[in-house]
Amino acid sequence: MAVPLLVVLAKGKIAAAELASLIVSSTPPHTSTHDDSEASSPQPYKSQILRRITPARFTGDLCLTNITFSYPTRPDTPVLSGINMYLPARKTTYIVGPSWCGKSTIGALLLGQYALPSKDNGNLLLDEQDI
Repeated sequence: MAVPLLVVLAKGKIAAAELASLIVSSTPPHTSTHDDSEASSPQPYKSQILRRITPARFTGDLCLTNITFSYPTRPDTPVLSGINMYLPARKTTYIVGPSWCGKSTIGALLLGQYALPSKDNGNLLLDEQDI
């Protein structure tokens, strides 16, 4: 009975180590007052590498406009076709429907697990800014 708990514990330790490495890599390097003639050029911070979205205002409204999507493994089979949806901030929204209608695909797109291949496939907007 302890084996499943050990698996959960191991996953937690790995996640904590990943989080710690993310925190360490995103902190600015230590600046010293003495001359480091052998110091290499500073590495860019992880936050500078990632593309940032900085809307003029942030409320959290999500808008899907004319979304058409096919999974990369089956590009000839559209999963979503012409989806328009508005998800207001601070409101609970349920997406319901029969099996294989695209509910999980919409969630995966909103989480960034998949990217829309082009602007022709629609827009995902966060506070009226394309994500």
